[in-house]
Amino acid sequence: MLAMVGYSANANDYMLWTHEIGSQRTTPLEGTHGANYPFWSPDGKSLGFFADGKLKKVDVSGGQVQVLCDAPNGRGGAWNREGTIVFFSRRIGDRCWRVASSGGSPVCGDQGGFSRALGSRTPLARVSARSKTLSLSRSQFQRQGRNQRNLCGLAGFPGKSASL
Repeated sequence: MLAMVGYSANANDYMLWTHEIGSQRTTPLEGTHGANYPFWSPDGKSLGFFADGKLKKVDVSGGQVQVLCDAPNGRGGAWNREGTIVFFSRRIGDRCWRVASSGGSPVCGDQGGFSRALGSRTPLARVSARSKTLSLSRSQFQRQGRNQRNLCGLAGFPGKSASL
């Protein structure tokens, strides 16, 4: 299944849609108005996304949207099997944050906090001032044991080069 942000004429707004690969079926996810930067839960049953200055999640089979935490100007995230979401917010000090997938107060992940918290020796996130992106290593974060490193490029980071 593919998730995307698309315009809905009925809602007169952008929202999340799912598309079953190999079919003609595309379905809007109700309650996701204004959604941006969607990312999948590890089990593929839910989507995390940003809207209205908040980090939110929704079950792709239907149901209410749940607000997880404040995330003004959120720019993408990754969700691991242990139920932790890592995300980037330009307005909360241009930093990476983590929060439980059940919601709560976000915790700052600067100075190696993510890697130490998850017991990793490799950097979980890299910030590039040159390309103005933040990359999260999903395979390391989600601990799926794959050799392939799936990187999620997040546009618009104006900060200094760093390794978290």
